[in-house]
Amino acid sequence: MDQDRQAEHNTDLPSILPPMPLQAAVLNAGLHIHRLPPELLMMILYDARRRPEDIRFAHVCHHWRTLLLAMPEFWASMFKHIQVRYYDVHHERTRYFLELSSPRFLKLEVLFAGEWFLAPHASRIVHLSIWLATETCVQRFDAVLKAGLPNLASLYYSAESLAYGTWQPLRPLSDCSLPALRQVHIPAISPLDRWVTPTVEHIILYRFSGDMRHLRNGLSRCRSLKSLTISPFNLNVSTQLMPHADLSPKVEMCGLRRLYLAGTAPSIIDILAQFNVPPSVHLQLRCDDVGSVIAAPTIIARHIFPALASLYLGRTHRSGGVRLLGYTHSHVAGKFNERLNVGIWRDWSVKDALAELLRPFAASGATALAIDLPRLPLMLEASGWGQPSGVDVDADSDSVFLLPRALSRMELLGDTPGAVKVRFARAFVRDIAKGASATLTLCWVLDVARERASEERAREELEMLRQLLAEFDAAGRRLGRLELYGTLQIWVVATRAGKVSTNVRRCAEVARSFLPHFEELVDTVVLV
Repeated sequence: MDQDRQAEHNTDLPSILPPMPLQAAVLNAGLHIHRLPPELLMMILYDARRRPEDIRFAHVCHHWRTLLLAMPEFWASMFKHIQVRYYDVHHERTRYFLELSSPRFLKLEVLFAGEWFLAPHASRIVHLSIWLATETCVQRFDAVLKAGLPNLASLYYSAESLAYGTWQPLRPLSDCSLPALRQVHIPAISPLDRWVTPTVEHIILYRFSGDMRHLRNGLSRCRSLKSLTISPFNLNVSTQLMPHADLSPKVEMCGLRRLYLAGTAPSIIDILAQFNVPPSVHLQLRCDDVGSVIAAPTIIARHIFPALASLYLGRTHRSGGVRLLGYTHSHVAGKFNERLNVGIWRDWSVKDALAELLRPFAASGATALAIDLPRLPLMLEASGWGQPSGVDVDADSDSVFLLPRALSRMELLGDTPGAVKVRFARAFVRDIAKGASATLTLCWVLDVARERASEERAREELEMLRQLLAEFDAAGRRLGRLELYGTLQIWVVATRAGKVSTNVRRCAEVARSFLPHFEELVDTVVLV
């Protein structure tokens, strides 16, 4: 590529991009990178669309430049990974990227200063996360809303002036042209009815301070609401709320499918008392006293808790923490519906945290419990938390698990430490009358990967299981059924044993020497 051609070709990029140096141009002319197969080139460009600096790919050669400038999806996808700042020294370059992304839809995260930035692309914005630093910024963004965002489906709105209550919206969102708006993530400082439109289906309220009247007024206008999230200003501070349970009539939310509430037990009970929601709603909680919430006369006590058929305690795909999930029977045989999701208020590895979480469910009708807890650090695993119930633990201690009294099946899944599996298994059998244990089923998942460490750990667990079964048998509590699951993918989260990917042949290889002992101590032994 000669200098004249290079200079001519650089006219399709703005002046903020320096021309390619002569030496680089000469070197470029002798390379064959422009001959890369399209499949390989697409992989490079797909991985590159993360930073504004990736405009440099347009300088590799004429072929790459032509391709990139004709790929609006490349520039549009870049805005999924970067935050646009009005004070960025390269804001002119960012504006040019917005032009290159046309006519693709945009998902933007913006620190906003003026309407000049968004207004030219208002019709292409489908998701907008916007932070407003001053009241002037708020007023300027209000001008954008007034002009309309016809394809905006999701709005995350935050402003410092809102946090301190110094500003109120100039006009309700319902007065703006937002026909496609389906989700709003907004502060609960000002009245909710100014932030919702008839088309909104998903509301996330943060910084909720307990103003129940504003909450009720706003939600009564949401006829299409499918999910609602309410979180307080500070999860760790107990907010004193005035009782509102006597407010009537209750707000009807017949189409609600998911409800997430975080806060103190009194505030959650008060919120639940304000609504009429379908019995089939999926409820997610994070609070300090789960037992009080369950015992209160709300939808949980009336519909969800009595219908629980199985429980799961452990990791989930949706969060890295430990949660307790409650399932009810589905109309399809053998299927379950998740109805309850409870988060632990504090660190789950604290000695009695899991015991406190499980305690309220002792009165439930759940017949199955699955456990999949992350492996603890060595320090905690050797502490009282990891000790089996009844070994160095007071029988009356809060750290002793109280499991559902109707429980007949326990599934010990995943990478749960062996000592913790033993602890749960002991709690499973502890309160069963002699002879009744023949109706119990214990499922134990082993890591049977061919690595030496995995195989040694599996054999250690099998020895612990053998000793435990011998202990049960000696106490007259012989198990009716033992199911051994061997998996090569111990890291995969499975909320039920039926979802575990198993390898029966490998399980038989690892457990071969223990099977005769198990068959003597259990009525039925099954390898899965």
